[in-house]
Amino acid sequence: MQDHIVDLFVLGDSICLGAGASERRRGFLTIVAHELGASLTYLSRGGATSATAAEWVDYVSRAPPPDLALVCYGMNDQTRRGPLRRERVPADQYQKNIGTVIGRLRERIPRVVLVAPFPHRSGSRTGAYVDALRRLADHNISVADPNPWQPDWYATSNHPNDLGHAHIATVVLNALNREM
Repeated sequence: MQDHIVDLFVLGDSICLGAGASERRRGFLTIVAHELGASLTYLSRGGATSATAAEWVDYVSRAPPPDLALVCYGMNDQTRRGPLRRERVPADQYQKNIGTVIGRLRERIPRVVLVAPFPHRSGSRTGAYVDALRRLADHNISVADPNPWQPDWYATSNHPNDLGHAHIATVVLNALNREM
């Protein structure tokens, strides 16, 4: 199925924009789009949470439907950090928010990959967020889980470096290959 992905749509946070990578081309989404030969449309912002995604998902209806959507939230949900300084989103609310996003995306997009968060360097509740995504997965929705995470994959406390981005890209591509 990977060969048929032409348009890739992304809802996410700063990690989706390549934060932490030495160059934008080393960000995981740029790597994934390049490997797939797909065009890439972002609806991402630093500090965004799953609550932001639930607000933004209606923008998807304004463009032709892509072949695949990636939903990448969790790092800011599990902490109170980030430029938006939002309160932590509890894992049960995170699951509800991502479920809302999936419901809206499914109206127009046949396949969705949920990219799970990795642990914040200062410690976090990542397991509860990954479990929430796994509960939402089904035959057209897969979870790309980059855990376990290695200490040398951080650029900052919550952004991957080039190695971390490469790892996330590999995990996403493997999730797509499993669907074939």
